Amino acid sequence: MSLNLPWYQGLDKRIAQRIALMPMLPSVVNELMALKADDERYLEQVYRLASLDPTLAVRIIEYAGRTIRVTEGRDRLHLRHAIARLGSRKIANLIISLSLVEAFPVKSEFDRGLWIHSLQVAVISRWLTAITERGWTEQAYLAGLLHDIGRFIVFHSIPDVHTMIGDAGCASPQSLMEAEFDVLGTNHVRIGASVCQAWDLPESIAQVVEWHHRSELPGDTPEQQQHATRVAIIQIADAVSMHLMSHDVTTLPEEEQEQDEEGKRAAREACATEIVQQVELGYSRISQHHKSCIIRRIPVLISIIESETMRLVKGLQLELQE
Repeated sequence: MSLNLPWYQGLDKRIAQRIALMPMLPSVVNELMALKADDERYLEQVYRLASLDPTLAVRIIEYAGRTIRVTEGRDRLHLRHAIARLGSRKIANLIISLSLVEAFPVKSEFDRGLWIHSLQVAVISRWLTAITERGWTEQAYLAGLLHDIGRFIVFHSIPDVHTMIGDAGCASPQSLMEAEFDVLGTNHVRIGASVCQAWDLPESIAQVVEWHHRSELPGDTPEQQQHATRVAIIQIADAVSMHLMSHDVTTLPEEEQEQDEEGKRAAREACATEIVQQVELGYSRISQHHKSCIIRRIPVLISIIESETMRLVKGLQLELQE
């Protein structure tokens, strides 16, 4: 496809402008990510940083009020209590999630589906990394959350891009990348890496976002092997989420989850079978021991994804906006 077609002119500028106009992350995010979780003063440091931004503090408290059970009235919930109940190690990722919702509100069913997929990949990536590399769990969550940030940018910049790319472009990750490049002169992984850099996020996260559709990565050094493992984690999480969403296991609004237990059980079993097959694929950077651990715990994983996804959807208020 020629990039000189009339409708193509200016698409790259619209995408670049959308990136430039994105709200910057609150200044406390990088400071929160730099804290050492094993420091005995960690919770107090998180509280101090979060309280520096009154608007942010209110949003954290509101989120907590929507997602956790409290013994006292929700109007009396305070920041320190909210952070302790939500999990102080997760606050930086929560702040990024709240910022993303502000930048990309849900305006269509496609938006909502993309949000649910991103949240699922984040939850799954954190769970998988707890098995393979415990020290990177929260960064894995963030990489999973942002892995498709480029698609958010594209669809909010060019609402009719679905028609331009066509159904054939969604047949596989590779076909999507090729279709995006034909239409846009770039693709969502490059755009996503640019967003991570604009937000001054760690290079390790930007690289995972940029490379999450690569089938081959260098592994000559320990650092390259570690990075390849992290990319594989996001790839597995991406595939697992696609299986779950294809069976509607976790995507229905809460009020519509009246599916009979037999139907839900059958859907979970079908997903579990497909997930086992997915984990058993190449992914040479994931050891056989870790693969076995993952496969053995798949029923637990599906349950966690269901509960965590719906909690996040409720907390972030990811419903269609009129």
